[in-house]
Amino acid sequence: MEGTSVHRLLALIFLLSRSTNQVHLTVNPSRSQFFQDESVTLICEDENRPDGWTVRRNTSRETRKQCGDEFGLFAGFTCSINSLYPSDTGVYWCESRSGSSSSSSIQLSVSGGSVILQSPVLPVMEGDDVTLSCRARNPTHNLPAAFYKDGSFIGDGSSGHMTLLHVSSSDEGLYKCNIRGHGESPSSRISVKEKPPTTAPPSSSSSSSSVHLTVNPSRSQFFEYESVTLICEDENGSDGWTVRRNTTKGTRTECKDGWGAAVGSTCNMNLLQEDSGVYWCESRSGSSSSSSSSSSSSSSSSSSSSSSSSSSSSSSSSSSSSSSIQLSVSGGSVILQSPVLPVMEGDDVTLSCRSRNPTHNLPAAFYKDGSFIGDGSSGHMTLLHVSSSDEGLYKCNIRGHGESPSSRISVKEKPPTTAPPSSSSSSSSVHLTVNPSRSQFFQDESVTLICEDENRSDGWTVRRNTIGGTRKQCGDGFGQFAGSTCSINSLYPYDTGVYWCESRSGSSSSSSIQLSVSGGSVILQSPVLPVMEGDDVTLSCRSRNPTHNLPADFYKDGVVIGNESSGHMTLLHVSSCDEGLYKCNIRDHGESPSSRISVKASNIMTSDLSAGAGTGGPN
Repeated sequence: MEGTSVHRLLALIFLLSRSTNQVHLTVNPSRSQFFQDESVTLICEDENRPDGWTVRRNTSRETRKQCGDEFGLFAGFTCSINSLYPSDTGVYWCESRSGSSSSSSIQLSVSGGSVILQSPVLPVMEGDDVTLSCRARNPTHNLPAAFYKDGSFIGDGSSGHMTLLHVSSSDEGLYKCNIRGHGESPSSRISVKEKPPTTAPPSSSSSSSSVHLTVNPSRSQFFEYESVTLICEDENGSDGWTVRRNTTKGTRTECKDGWGAAVGSTCNMNLLQEDSGVYWCESRSGSSSSSSSSSSSSSSSSSSSSSSSSSSSSSSSSSSSSSSIQLSVSGGSVILQSPVLPVMEGDDVTLSCRSRNPTHNLPAAFYKDGSFIGDGSSGHMTLLHVSSSDEGLYKCNIRGHGESPSSRISVKEKPPTTAPPSSSSSSSSVHLTVNPSRSQFFQDESVTLICEDENRSDGWTVRRNTIGGTRKQCGDGFGQFAGSTCSINSLYPYDTGVYWCESRSGSSSSSSIQLSVSGGSVILQSPVLPVMEGDDVTLSCRSRNPTHNLPADFYKDGVVIGNESSGHMTLLHVSSCDEGLYKCNIRDHGESPSSRISVKASNIMTSDLSAGAGTGGPN
């Protein structure tokens, strides 16, 4: 017992010693976008040793430059940049003078244009309200603005402001704004961090978790002229709520006020494209609002994702809501039927690609974040045992009919349980590992896929979805299978797709991973599996010929985050704000495909760490 307690104590000391939570980089003014010639102050805040840190950055011109060395004025623990330029766009962080530890990084964008979006530069707390402001350089007073998330319209702000109420993980995404006659802002990502657990009961006066907006039929995309029913469900007072919306036609309008038919807390609609917008439940007194469901569409390619409802200044101060979702109403020929609400981690999710005419199921191709992930001969695809790595923008295509809009799928963490998981149904015991461990490969390279399971290592097979077939088994048209290992000795672009382990009975499976095989000249070597929060992640940009390292530019969500002379970039102490689509470019050689990096929460079991602390055990 004593040895066990000592080991737990040593583990705790190790975790604390490697943590850089004691230092934070704060930005004043606290936003992620700036106009050229504006000023900014970056502060390394650390109570233990405030003068032991410096500010560094990566930009398109330089890597790991220190404040005071060609940029900014450094004094104590503060870096002041008095006149920003677009070349100052990049990633900034605090680093100890010894270089042994650092803070999480933040991304700043400096625009030479006429419009910026003022949004939080740091991850926001789950449940908080977040105000977005669209600002023109000239005139500086507030102007009406349209706001977008992941490319889809989510609402207008007559004064240039929009409030996202009680944000959750489903509100994460890329936001931008547009002021008519002035232009569009760059995009900035909003990240949401989980609220720390508390033993105190939630305040019933401020919480709106008792009310939920449900959608019937429960999907995220609709054809024009279809009907939908929006229901505010509240066990305590089901008739005390109304449905409101933001669309291009109006903000915070109420069901039956020029649209929809309201009966109690239910709103019935026959949809038109002009009905696209943000929908939510609000108490009839205007004091509280619920999960908002937004409906956004374009006839070509709108992305449909979660977003929070926007409220006017008259009610936002006293209102509350849960996280929201977004719908797309399409005037096109194809839609993707996908979950309208965040799905539970570990659940199976079925996607259906539907054509307006004919209505029967047709073969369809499915895509995630722009990359092909599989065919469905009947127009359906099932994502097995989803996890955070399955989050992203999905769409589908039916040959000869067209492509659907995109819809975001969000995954919520499974609630903790004291009961042990059922070994018969759980697939957490098996993991698909990739050797070499990366997500992109050149044509003609080799890869080994291994189903690792201590309990029954030979009871699994590797399957895949590619453009050449769905649910194909290793050894059947691709790869060589031995035990629980699948070896592909010469990869081709048509091997690009989704791979997973599945029990031979087909009753359970692992989480899936996505591999990309490029016939081009450049790939990005990045983690194929979700990375642990707090870890360092190294990205490598690799050219087929020559094979030695070359200078490379790195991008996240389409924005340059740094240039590395050696072709490598390290993301320090990653957190949820580092999640996104990454790619790289080597001048005169080309650009890599994009790969998504997902971050999973660090699991520190306080019950285990404290198990020996109470009594100390026998001496």
